[in-house]
Amino acid sequence: MTLRTAWRGPAPFRSARAALPLPRAAAALGPDHPVARAARARGILAGQLAVTSAVLAALLAYSLARGAAAVSVLCSAVVVELWAICGLAFTSGRLRERARDVIADADQPPAAAEIAAERAHLTSSRRRRQLARSLERALYAAEHWPELSITSRPPPTVRHLLQCGEAAREVTRLARDPRTSVRGVAVLDRLICGGYSSALYAGSPDRLARELGRIRFLLETG
Repeated sequence: MTLRTAWRGPAPFRSARAALPLPRAAAALGPDHPVARAARARGILAGQLAVTSAVLAALLAYSLARGAAAVSVLCSAVVVELWAICGLAFTSGRLRERARDVIADADQPPAAAEIAAERAHLTSSRRRRQLARSLERALYAAEHWPELSITSRPPPTVRHLLQCGEAAREVTRLARDPRTSVRGVAVLDRLICGGYSSALYAGSPDRLARELGRIRFLLETG
């Protein structure tokens, strides 16, 4: 046995420890936590979608056997299936937002499977590039506002970026760096994807400057 092998410990113990799953949000954070409630809603919709998919498959076979007589029933099942898909997409997005907010607001986020999944999403190079490009597009819109068509313009408050363009460019550079803090990326995600109520599209220029400064600080310290 080499010194390196002895330091790492027995292989069965390492593999068993690595395989230990993280607790679900309801167990780690309590059933009333926003992440746990969102996860519960997603689980309910996922179960409903599985049921409707099975029913739809059965109705499809039935309609093939019965012909036009079963078409109306099949169309109704398709509508229910589409509603279930839309509901699952909505609840999945809500769960990601809740998990992202936990990461953004805590130095050490609690260990929960849903939060770990969102953390992995935020640390991916693809997501970092997406957020950086979104902020760059917003800055471009602020700098070229008169040249944009009315239908393609974001809210006029995006022009507040003109007063903090240097900070915005630095944030986009840091966001692409895989070494930077995932918490900073989470706060940037909330700024970009928070809708028209976020500091990027609502509030004063000072509020946006403070938020960009905070994001830059979190990314740099990470």
